[in-house]
Amino acid sequence: MSSPTHSGASNPLAIAGYDPVAYFRLGKPAKGSETYAYDWNGRHWLFASADHRDAFSADPKAFAPQNDGGCALAGALGKSGPDAPAGAPELWAVRDGRLFLASNRVAQVLWRLLFAPKGRALRLIGLALLVVVLIVAGSAAFGSVSLPSDGAPGTSITGEQAWFGPVASDDGGVALGGYDPVAYFTDGAPRTGSSEWQAEWGGATWHFASDAHRTAFLADPEAYAPQFGGHCAFAASLGIKTPGAPETWSIIDGRLFLNANGVAKGLWQALPGGGTLAYENWLDVRETP
Repeated sequence: MSSPTHSGASNPLAIAGYDPVAYFRLGKPAKGSETYAYDWNGRHWLFASADHRDAFSADPKAFAPQNDGGCALAGALGKSGPDAPAGAPELWAVRDGRLFLASNRVAQVLWRLLFAPKGRALRLIGLALLVVVLIVAGSAAFGSVSLPSDGAPGTSITGEQAWFGPVASDDGGVALGGYDPVAYFTDGAPRTGSSEWQAEWGGATWHFASDAHRTAFLADPEAYAPQFGGHCAFAASLGIKTPGAPETWSIIDGRLFLNANGVAKGLWQALPGGGTLAYENWLDVRETP
């Protein structure tokens, strides 16, 4: 068994420094501290108290999140290890005495609906809904999103830049995960930017693949910046704010949209009214945490 370790540990930090025991003992996420640290299974775990650390060290598997901390939905669909997106410590559930994390709110809802319920009848309903989701997502390739006629790029729905901010950015304040927003339009594909060519706009730092792209962006930022500040368009249509994935994108009527994952993108494109609802509901959720 490993012994407690403190700051300076070489192992990667587990679940972003959150205390895994707190989900069970406190019923909510809680940040851990280097004062109460423990190394196990190649990870550096932090705890909110010595009592939590000692409980974990006595039986780590009873408290560690399932799928090695990866997204529960991805694990249920057969993706684990490096192939699974990381779970978000704030999106959690304890089922049958086990801790599960989800990568985003859409994945959390789908996992709870399809895999968390007990009982044969509920699982059959879940499987039937999954088939519907797959059919709808498959039909998205033939569908299109209807957008508000008064929401052309660079304009607002009910107020100046109401369609935009706040920007979804990482801990360093970088938007789009460092991807170049101009490349979606010029290259027709996501392209990683560089800090060598960066610009400040909308309260975030934007990276570009070339100085020409940076110049084009600064000349007309609203023509290139993603709608809803880079948050998921499907989630916005449901009245939820969650970051979009830079690799899951679409350009519709000259506007760049992101979605959290392929299923969310398919549903948003296939379900009627999703485009209008995204704009309408975004005004209500854009300032929420």
